[in-house]
Amino acid sequence: MSRVEIPVEAKLDAGDIDGQLKQLTAKINALGASIAKANQVKFNPINKASLDDIKRMNAEFEKLKNNSRLGADLNRTGQGGKSFLDLDWSNIGSNHVAREARRYGAFNKVLSSTGASFEQSPAPGGGGGGGSPWASAGRGIVSSGLRATGAAGGVADEAISAGASGGMMAGMAGLVGGIVALGVGKAIGAVVNKIGDAQQDDIGYDTLKRTLGDVNVSFSVLKDSMHAASNAIDVTYTEAQKMALDYAHISGVSGSKGASTIAESVAAGGGFGRAFGIDPNQSSNFFAQMTNLGITKDTRDIKRLGVEIGEVITKSGAFSKADEVIQAIGTYASQQTRMGLSPANVGGYGAMMTSMVGAGVPGMDVQGSAALLGRVNGAIINGGSGEAGQNFMYAAIGRKLNLDPIMAAALREQGAFGTGQQEFGDASVMGAWARRHGVNIPGGAASSTSTNWGMLQQQLKATYGDGDNRAQLRLDAMHNLLGVGYNQAAFLDDMTPAQMGNVSDRLKKANIDPSQLNPTAYALAAQAAIGDRDQANDVGRQLWSKLSPAEQDSLNKAQAGGDDSYRNELMKLSAAHGQGDTEGSKTRESIQGVDKTLQDFAGKAVPALNVMRDTMIWAFGKTKTGGVMSPEEIHKSLVEGQRKDINDRADARIEAARSSYLSLTKGLQGAPDPALEKKIREAAANYQSEKGMAELQRGQELIALDSGEAKGAGAASPGSTSALPAYLQDSAGAASPGSGGNKFDPITGGAPRSGDPIGIRNNNPGNLRFNAYTRGLGATRSNGGFAVFPSLQAGLAAADANLANYAQHGINTLSGVANRWAPKEDGNDVAAYIRDLVAWTGYGANQRIDLTDAATRQKIEQAIYNHEGNAKALQGTPMPDTGGAPGGLGAYGASGTQYVQHDLNITLTHPNGQPAAAPFTYSISGNSPAAKPYGT
Repeated sequence: MSRVEIPVEAKLDAGDIDGQLKQLTAKINALGASIAKANQVKFNPINKASLDDIKRMNAEFEKLKNNSRLGADLNRTGQGGKSFLDLDWSNIGSNHVAREARRYGAFNKVLSSTGASFEQSPAPGGGGGGGSPWASAGRGIVSSGLRATGAAGGVADEAISAGASGGMMAGMAGLVGGIVALGVGKAIGAVVNKIGDAQQDDIGYDTLKRTLGDVNVSFSVLKDSMHAASNAIDVTYTEAQKMALDYAHISGVSGSKGASTIAESVAAGGGFGRAFGIDPNQSSNFFAQMTNLGITKDTRDIKRLGVEIGEVITKSGAFSKADEVIQAIGTYASQQTRMGLSPANVGGYGAMMTSMVGAGVPGMDVQGSAALLGRVNGAIINGGSGEAGQNFMYAAIGRKLNLDPIMAAALREQGAFGTGQQEFGDASVMGAWARRHGVNIPGGAASSTSTNWGMLQQQLKATYGDGDNRAQLRLDAMHNLLGVGYNQAAFLDDMTPAQMGNVSDRLKKANIDPSQLNPTAYALAAQAAIGDRDQANDVGRQLWSKLSPAEQDSLNKAQAGGDDSYRNELMKLSAAHGQGDTEGSKTRESIQGVDKTLQDFAGKAVPALNVMRDTMIWAFGKTKTGGVMSPEEIHKSLVEGQRKDINDRADARIEAARSSYLSLTKGLQGAPDPALEKKIREAAANYQSEKGMAELQRGQELIALDSGEAKGAGAASPGSTSALPAYLQDSAGAASPGSGGNKFDPITGGAPRSGDPIGIRNNNPGNLRFNAYTRGLGATRSNGGFAVFPSLQAGLAAADANLANYAQHGINTLSGVANRWAPKEDGNDVAAYIRDLVAWTGYGANQRIDLTDAATRQKIEQAIYNHEGNAKALQGTPMPDTGGAPGGLGAYGASGTQYVQHDLNITLTHPNGQPAAAPFTYSISGNSPAAKPYGT
């Protein structure tokens, strides 16, 4: 009898009961041995099963199916009618750990009456366990689960075993402390030290996700974008995360919009601090405060304000007081905005402070100037001293703008730098109130940009002109009106706001949008625009080491071409590269590069640790109702949460485009409207495009999630370093600094170097522009107007997704691709682009091509990377120059080949180590095709 089925009624063939019971016994023992091996426990077999054993086994199996999820899982996998001994467990759950735990528990439950049992094997290195829970079979399940996760899990299992005699918590403590002691290599030891940081990093971003509102906020996008922001401004992952949490709390941003911009905002605000030598967290908090007050609304506004404040610092010479400048502006902006219920005039305040600090008068440093401006601001708000002061204020402000006394008093509440436009304009609280209630505001008042201080100063000089000792009366009037000293009045009397906007004007001349500024470029940009020639030259010297040969040549030509062209070029390079290099900045970048690299790999070990925790909960924990917790259920809920996050994000993107389309269709009632119909067609096309891209991204992310779930088994042996990146293995040699190699570079931490093309520095070999579309493809920020992706793989995937999307728009020729990818209006030579695509793909310019075909897209993408100048940096290491081949030929032949010779030294030995033959050398030589650029 080759197969024995055990029916529920346990009816066996009466003719051969003994033979069948022997076969059943063998089956039970084989199953027990399999479970024991998987869970690293000892199995105690039985000699022979009885009929009563079989009946009890069937009864227990039926109870187990009816009272647990096992019955549903068996029905789902088509095994509802199978006997316990014939179940195929490989189909019951994808989690190896949970599956073996369930097999173990089910066997004990169903077959305990037969006498078959398990007991814990001795721990590695001896040691029993006494009454410790680690001496139970649960420890074996934990061990099996850990080893199934790969090298890190195997090492963790060894570490826990070393401390197991102290109980479960001692074993947990042994995880971190024991790994290095096991001698598994310095690299793994360094990574282990970062596991705690990686875990806290994940926990922190979960907190940030919920702080921002949770729904439609992607955990992975938040984490990746903030890691990219930390690299942009050279802060640690932990510091960047704290900056993001502080920014969210202070600014009040939330939801998917806040989540999509918070990394850029933190980088822009923190970069200001890095540029001026102050704490990046302090400057980031300042710009968060500006967002909360409505002074800035997006990253572009933040960078624009950063440019303005950079000009204040540069013109006033307050570089060493930059922290006091933003503190003073922050205090003024907060108090004035809350008083006037309108965004404070930060520009006007900064212009006045620039003149005051730049005057170099003792006592008029940043703090002294801020204190005096605060006194003037308060006096204007309160209407001066006494009835005479209020009448004078009304004459200076109310009559000037034809306002009644009440509206003039309302304008004074905007303080020294308030304007009629600010108080009565379309977006103002008072302007809207006046329109609702029929209050007349003169048009000249609602459009006036004169500040209250400017009008008051003008009135003082008109009333008390110079000559006949009237200037002294002006000082006395100012002294009484503003509550300032006579010397302070004299200082204010001659003080006019500095002319500002020179840096912004220079950005326009250089054709640079403020949003394109590198986060750390504020100081260099200001000095390049308005510094003296020595300061401008110093900017060039600071940037020089970051420039490519082409950029260095361009700067030299600009310097010879005159001051204007020189400063424009300096602005462009400052905007692209940001802060200049120093030995200190290189050291900081190097240290953080290593630290972040280790933490990135430590993060890959976190899932293994989560499996360990899940399994230990199963082995030792209890549910609220007293049942045993299932690690499969715990893990499944976590994965389903990630899956829901992916689906919710895609659904929200599709629904947003659909709602936009449907809202327009509601206006179709009545007479035909060609303009509206055009908008509807565009919205419909956008809906289809967004839907396609959302589904593409959904599919890619779900595939990545499922792929990650499938990688649990078959990893390296415990203690092995083979699961580590090459540059973290003890045997791996580091590439020399600047070599562009892919191994660990102690200077750059493996990151692209500044000398690489911008497409490589941006992880964007296709040079896609940064916009809402590329942000949806994973871009985190802009650099030089181009998108920056968190990894090269992400940039390559974005380029492929972009090209695939062309097919939806009817593009099916190389000419169409070139005109869409590099349009003429962006300054591209489209004809040259088409020629290169034709040359490097072999397709005709107007030949029909199928962009839904991945192989076709790959060929075109490689040609695009080549044309964009990024292919060389993507190619592998060229073959070495051999120094010449035999016969006088050079290393590279005329036919485009390269002479190569490999010498293989061979030594044969017996198993005992004794030589089996004399060593000999086997040589291989010949011509090999020389290395070619990527994609050709």
